[in-house]
Amino acid sequence: RPVFVKPQAFTLWHLYNVLFQAAFIYGMVHYYGWGPIFYFLGSAHFAGSWHPLASHFIAEHYTFVGEAETASYYGPLNYLTWNVGFHNEHHDFPYIAWSNLPKLRKLASKYYDNVPYHKSWTGALWDFIFNEDITIYNRVKRQGKKAN
Repeated sequence: RPVFVKPQAFTLWHLYNVLFQAAFIYGMVHYYGWGPIFYFLGSAHFAGSWHPLASHFIAEHYTFVGEAETASYYGPLNYLTWNVGFHNEHHDFPYIAWSNLPKLRKLASKYYDNVPYHKSWTGALWDFIFNEDITIYNRVKRQGKKAN
């Protein structure tokens, strides 16, 4: 997604990156077989696809209610995802460890209780797909700073 938000010209460093990745994949398959590659692909699927666990990105970065740029999720899937659902708290205090984000929310509940949040990542994905008012254009995109 960053390629679409802030496109870059292909450079020699990008070529090095592609070559390094190809060499890494070759080495993994050569020494360990295809198992690790399927593991990596499965991990990518659960982290960034249409899988309900991956819908956290949509739930966190698309505007579902009013002008709120980000939203949190406080459900049980946080136990499986190292509290990634505590998104507003993470953005407000990025250096607090993932394990302490629920404590932060409890400590600062008067600030977070009135901020929109999701009750379900699957519900957010459902709304994203079937609600006509929620589209790919509900993502807040700010103008970057101009170079002097």
